[in-house]
Amino acid sequence: MPGAVKPGLVRGLVSPFAVWQFQVGASSPLTVVVGGVVTTYAVTGVVGVPLTFPIIGVCLGLLSVGFLAMSYRQRHAGAAYAAMAVGLGPRWGVAGGFIALVSYPALQIALLGLFGVNMADFAGTESWQVWAWVAWLLLAAVGTLRYTLGQYTVAGITIVELAVITMMSIAAFVHPHDGHITTSPLTVSALWADQGQIGGAFALGVAAFVGFETGPAFSEEIKDERSVVSASVLTLVFLTGFLTVVAWSLAVWTGADRIVAEATSALPFDIISRYWGATAGTVMGLLLISSVYISMLSFHNTTNRYAFAMARERVLPRFLARVGRTGGRFEGTPWPASLVQSGLVAAALAVFQLAGANPMEDMFVWLSSGAAFAILAMLVLVSVAAVLWFRSGAGGAASVWIRTVLPIVGAVAGTVLAAIIALNQSLLLQLDPGSGWQLLIPACAAAVVAAGLLYGAWIKGVDPVRYAGIGRGQPDPRTEIDTQLGAIRG
Repeated sequence: MPGAVKPGLVRGLVSPFAVWQFQVGASSPLTVVVGGVVTTYAVTGVVGVPLTFPIIGVCLGLLSVGFLAMSYRQRHAGAAYAAMAVGLGPRWGVAGGFIALVSYPALQIALLGLFGVNMADFAGTESWQVWAWVAWLLLAAVGTLRYTLGQYTVAGITIVELAVITMMSIAAFVHPHDGHITTSPLTVSALWADQGQIGGAFALGVAAFVGFETGPAFSEEIKDERSVVSASVLTLVFLTGFLTVVAWSLAVWTGADRIVAEATSALPFDIISRYWGATAGTVMGLLLISSVYISMLSFHNTTNRYAFAMARERVLPRFLARVGRTGGRFEGTPWPASLVQSGLVAAALAVFQLAGANPMEDMFVWLSSGAAFAILAMLVLVSVAAVLWFRSGAGGAASVWIRTVLPIVGAVAGTVLAAIIALNQSLLLQLDPGSGWQLLIPACAAAVVAAGLLYGAWIKGVDPVRYAGIGRGQPDPRTEIDTQLGAIRG
């Protein structure tokens, strides 16, 4: 393993473009199109799926105002954990950290199932389990390496992925069903036609955006703190517009009255293969596999930083705060946190496989929906924390819109969206209409929060000094590695 270590992350190692590409990579647009959008059409029967993206985008934009304002003013690798700690109190910070430590690995497990299914289909084999373990092995190995290794390869793959999706959408708009570009999927009536299933559409819609909020976790490593804000805003705006148009294009190609019946994972491949050739369809299949992997890696790296930040403040075992020595392949990487995370993901994957879980219906849908709901709840709590933090006099000069108005509006909008999801996603989860089992997801999220609150209360009782420091562990300039300073000295 890496050998001698230093206690800090590497300041100046991550460029603004690297943050943007991994935020977009975490959201994995091609995975959203093939695994999310068509699933939402088919399972919920909601024709107005395209309209969910601008609604969710505006809601998440409002929720991110306070979060980004706080992360800009206080660099912390456990961004949401720290924001909740200084705004709502240390116990709530621990709860926020627990949400991140459960949600992001849950998304990895969901994507491992999706990776296994897609790779098995591409290779013409039946066992998705083997391919899921292959992906896990690669993830465990690469997750311990320096964050920026291979970033240009990742950037190239992401750009080609977006280009291929764009080619598919162009083909759909150029060859619309019956020669007419329908706009009905963009109407409110199409979205609210079946109100009982709109929660499912919003649930997978929120999951499509998960990843845009990961930028602040790299604020201690970014070359320019302002870049975290600009990269996050750019990611959210881009995903909102891009996913809206792509989801709309699918309905344009099939016709609004036929999209629900024809929405299968093969639909995007059929469109691009028919009008751009079989080679384009093959490339899309390869890109789907790579995009799923990049998404898993992005969530893995984000989890590493939350674990590092919480271990640095002794909320988690201290060894998880160790990082690789400067100058090597493990430079600035919390490799113990990566290894522990990989072990826990492997254990969960084994349990799902031994239980005979369906990789799509049981793993992908349930885990991605549950993680998205939990992260939405976390952002709501962060917005409340931001209001209280600014009201306490912290944060310096900021307009009343940033300090109060927009975070409050965001918290209200996020709460309404969370309630719609919690009460109206039975069909998405393959449950009877109105089944109480759909409340299992918010119940699990509440249980994670409760566990964090109880653990925080326990820390307060046994070590008040450690408790008071939760969320306040700023990087130590005496030990933090600075690549820019190193370059000057060199």
